[in-house]
Amino acid sequence: YEDINQFVKKKEIDVIYVRSNEHSLKGDCDLGIAKTYPNIQEWLFLLANAEYVLTNSFHGMVFSVIFGKRFGVYATGDDSSMNVRINSFVSDINLMDRVVNTDISILDKSINYKEVYNKINLQRERIFNFFKTLF
Repeated sequence: YEDINQFVKKKEIDVIYVRSNEHSLKGDCDLGIAKTYPNIQEWLFLLANAEYVLTNSFHGMVFSVIFGKRFGVYATGDDSSMNVRINSFVSDINLMDRVVNTDISILDKSINYKEVYNKINLQRERIFNFFKTLF
């Protein structure tokens, strides 16, 4: 996790390490900083007010897009169903470069959220039209 430490030092930013629960996960990141276990409202507040988001969570990724954040998402390892959702979503909105393997410098690259939201709206319209054909 040296890349994360270097990024944080270079940017001189504070890190809030968010976990969903206190149970240790295989491959859990140890940045040497305290972990926090927010409730949903606190978690959304943290995401909405973050400068950067680095996550391995599908929902963290989706809310990063909703809030217009610079983000990177790690594939979740063995959980292939989670990876499919992550890859499908970023592919649909043309942000495949946001899937992080080892290099988190993608966080420095801005995202054209006008273009992203246009793609989301097109998908929403397609889905709506599909359902209209069913009824």
